[in-house]
Amino acid sequence: MDQGTIYGDRSAPSDIDDDFVLTAASQLRRQTILLYSGFALSISGVIAIADPSSSAVFGLLVPLAILGSALAGLYILLRYRPDRMDPLAGRKFLGRITRLTITIVALGSLWCLESWFATPPEIRIYYPLMMALGGYATGYCLAPLRKTAIACVVIPFLPNALLLISSGRKMDVIAGCTMLLAGAFQLMLIANHSKMLREMLSHRSQARQLARVDSLTGLINRGAFLDEITERGAKAGMKRLLVIDIDNFKAINDTYGHDMGDQVLRQIGQILSRYATADICASRLGGEEFALFGPVDRIPEGIALKILSEIRNTAMAHKEQVTVSIGIAEGDVICEKSWRALYARADAELYAAKNAGRNQISSGAALAEANRTQTSTKNEIAA
Repeated sequence: MDQGTIYGDRSAPSDIDDDFVLTAASQLRRQTILLYSGFALSISGVIAIADPSSSAVFGLLVPLAILGSALAGLYILLRYRPDRMDPLAGRKFLGRITRLTITIVALGSLWCLESWFATPPEIRIYYPLMMALGGYATGYCLAPLRKTAIACVVIPFLPNALLLISSGRKMDVIAGCTMLLAGAFQLMLIANHSKMLREMLSHRSQARQLARVDSLTGLINRGAFLDEITERGAKAGMKRLLVIDIDNFKAINDTYGHDMGDQVLRQIGQILSRYATADICASRLGGEEFALFGPVDRIPEGIALKILSEIRNTAMAHKEQVTVSIGIAEGDVICEKSWRALYARADAELYAAKNAGRNQISSGAALAEANRTQTSTKNEIAA
């Protein structure tokens, strides 16, 4: 279903598309069950008291079509389970409800127009009033879908109001003008409801995003990182985890103050953010500890050397060199237990790198050659 059909305009933020679909579908289900029940009951009464002299089309076939559409809508609504619906299914649901409701409203408006001309003047006022009440109820129920709700107000209100005004009878004219004013008021309420719903979902999306981000570095925080591990780990293939810890960070805070320490954390966060992609997740786990996680083929072991070199050669805010130690582990992440095991191995390698003199990486024998290169580089710097 086209997104413009759902929102009624294309200005809605794309980051709330799925939330909007599921929220609108949940609201519509609660509200339109009663609406469609009302349609079914009222049109059943119309069929029961239909004038035998009325035409077969408008006296029986059109009401039966409305009744069938209402019953079909109830069937769809009762089958829909918001807690089991994904956004794609939600879009299909909204599309069906939109088409059925507009069909019911259009048929009902035609039926009222025909009844107006076929009914004695002293009682025909009831038909426009019935459509006005139906339009009010329908517009309210479908208010989350702005474009559809507007159509469900305009279709019954406008032609019936014009009929009343064109009759020339004073009370009919007053009733028609009142109907137009009421319709305009309803349209304003629909626009406000749609706007407030989008704003609410946008604020909720922003709050959810802020809850996932480390405010100091801009990387995702530990909780969001664990969520990413769960999602990415479910995909087949070996994963690699780099745990990165700033060497002697306490000394930076003690010597230069915590504000300077925060500046250093920001700079390292900026460096690591450049390695984050759709496949690689970068996070600040807490304190001076960071992490990279992703498929083995997307995080080659050479990345650890690049990170080590880039951080070491970056001019930091306190004008001193900063180094890090990196522990690397790899394995399948299919459950929380396997993640904990992977993190424990990477953490153990991190401490091995620390104990070996810091400013290096450790992942066991697999990176022995890389560590020898690092040791040689360190010796050159010292010389």
